[in-house]
Amino acid sequence: LKSFGLPRNFYNLMVMTVSFLLVFTAFQTAQVFGGKLLGDLGSYSLGTVYGVFSVAGFAAPYAAAILKPKKAMFLAGLGYTIYVASLVYVIVPVVILCSAIIGASAAVLWCGQGTLITQLTNAGNRAFFASLFWGIFNLSVVPGNVTSHFLLEASDKNAPSPPPPAPAAPAAPVDLVPGWSHQDSPLFILLTIVSAVGSCCFLLLQAVDYSKGTPASRDDERQPPLLQSVKKTFLLLLTPGMLMLTPLLSLTGIELTFWASWLTRQMYKTVLGLVISVFGIAELIGGLTLGKVGDQMGPSVLLGIGMFAATCGMVLGWWGNSQLVEYCQDFPGILPSKGACKQAPAYYYVPFGAAAGFWGIFDCSIQTLCQLLLSSEYQSESSAAFALFRTVQAMSAMLGFLISPVLGNAGGSTKAQFVVEILICASWCVVSVIGYVCFYVIYLRRNVRPPVPHVKEISDDIFQRQSYHTTKTDTPDLP
Repeated sequence: LKSFGLPRNFYNLMVMTVSFLLVFTAFQTAQVFGGKLLGDLGSYSLGTVYGVFSVAGFAAPYAAAILKPKKAMFLAGLGYTIYVASLVYVIVPVVILCSAIIGASAAVLWCGQGTLITQLTNAGNRAFFASLFWGIFNLSVVPGNVTSHFLLEASDKNAPSPPPPAPAAPAAPVDLVPGWSHQDSPLFILLTIVSAVGSCCFLLLQAVDYSKGTPASRDDERQPPLLQSVKKTFLLLLTPGMLMLTPLLSLTGIELTFWASWLTRQMYKTVLGLVISVFGIAELIGGLTLGKVGDQMGPSVLLGIGMFAATCGMVLGWWGNSQLVEYCQDFPGILPSKGACKQAPAYYYVPFGAAAGFWGIFDCSIQTLCQLLLSSEYQSESSAAFALFRTVQAMSAMLGFLISPVLGNAGGSTKAQFVVEILICASWCVVSVIGYVCFYVIYLRRNVRPPVPHVKEISDDIFQRQSYHTTKTDTPDLP
């Protein structure tokens, strides 16, 4: 296959981006609608995903190095497909098992992505490539959510009307939904097909042009045994520079929980898809602009833009939630996400749409900032650095999704509960800024590379006796 006249590295970037776009069109839609359609099973499933992800992240560099980015991302994409397929006919133990599979797959997928994007880029285009990938990738929330809006709206019209709730009765807990659902299962069939196509697209990747990118380090070509690889990744987490960046890396998981669960569960399910689509469009706008800003003006500007957008998103989300809760008080026993409130006028959802747009800008700027810092400051340890990035993100997202049922109330949030969620996110934004300032003062301003762990090297003759060795005639290109 040819690269259609595009520079080979840019072609690989676009192939990888489109593959992620398709796979995550399925997964992001399942993630956003999980709590809404599957009850508490959705939150527990996502908690399992990110819990396994956080553990598997330490071994992901080893798996990605053996498989190489192309094969690693293809196989990991199939793990996503299996998870989405398990939601077609819900069997609770199977869904939880597939949640663990996708958790391990996610660790390998994102480690492969970080390794490949480091190899594809150089100092002059690193932020642009990262933001372009992130902006297009997050369009994944648009097609799935728009399609699901119409599917769920059609099924909602055909569903029998539930009896009116008893006055002042407490809201019932959200039950797990087993088996086939005539309303929801067709949506997950469609998403499974989309995810499978996206996984196969990874096979279109070509060899990296290292003259225009960053040559693979020896550690990317030759990995020590599994336990030593895990030790190396763990030691990197304990270095001063990585500890300073850890709050910023974990912020990406906290904000994921905020917009994918805490903010969105206020809305009725047929409106949710349209509001989240605004998030994806804002991501695209940010992806086309913020990369150039980062390359030309530096990472600190990206942080400032992101924090401004987060502030606007939290204020607008609070406003929208307050309006919707007040409206729903006219329906005793009904919280915002419940049936009676689907009659709320459209303008009640305008603040949520605006908030989603600001969260899209925030997400793109912070993700671009993290990828820029790791790919530029940890070039020699790119696999381990990106594995840690996604591991820390997964840990924070896992905690967020697991406490979501506690912070919310039967699928929605009161004014006070939503304020608590805002305070959690705002507090971590402050901690992240403090950590970044320390990293900037100690390393970036002085143009000093942060320290990395030095694990005892494995000699070449040991590699030659292992089945996973790389010979001197092998190239570091994609298989």
